[in-house]
Amino acid sequence: MYLLLIFLPLLSSFSLLLFGRFIGRAGAAVVSISSIFFSFFVALFLFYEVLLCRTTTFVALPIS
Repeated sequence: MYLLLIFLPLLSSFSLLLFGRFIGRAGAAVVSISSIFFSFFVALFLFYEVLLCRTTTFVALPIS
């Protein structure tokens, strides 16, 4: 869930970079705005979980 907050806008930008010409301006607007709204709602949920419920969280990133 925490990594989704980081990678969702990144995946949206890559998909618009690759397929933006095929879906057009209106489709690109829908994809980008929906990605921003979904990221906002994930951020609200994480704000509630971490700050208001005082949940400790550890994210282990694989480092090679």
